[in-house]
Amino acid sequence: MEESRNSQLNRLKLETTVRTLELKTIKSQLNPHFIFNALNSIRALVDENPRRARTAITELSNILRNSMQADKAETVSLENELSIVKDYLALENIRFEERLKVQYDIDPETLELPVPR
Repeated sequence: MEESRNSQLNRLKLETTVRTLELKTIKSQLNPHFIFNALNSIRALVDENPRRARTAITELSNILRNSMQADKAETVSLENELSIVKDYLALENIRFEERLKVQYDIDPETLELPVPR
């Protein structure tokens, strides 16, 4: 009985440690400066361009969702990773406007290839 209780306690401690490490990993993946900058940019758009503000909220949501799922798979398709990069750059474009220019030259045959997150 005592051995079973100790085993269960050790298992619970291990689960707690794993959850704590997962949370720390997620926190380290989310750059607070980027999030604050994105939120400030969105706030500025709310009155000026509500449609773009809604789109920006979706882009930020996509990035945050992707960060939360980052530990589920080591690789993703290039297309999926590019989608997140495009959302990120779209948010940065709000801040930098004409100072940020992006051009994509991607072979469509590479979109399904696995790449690291």
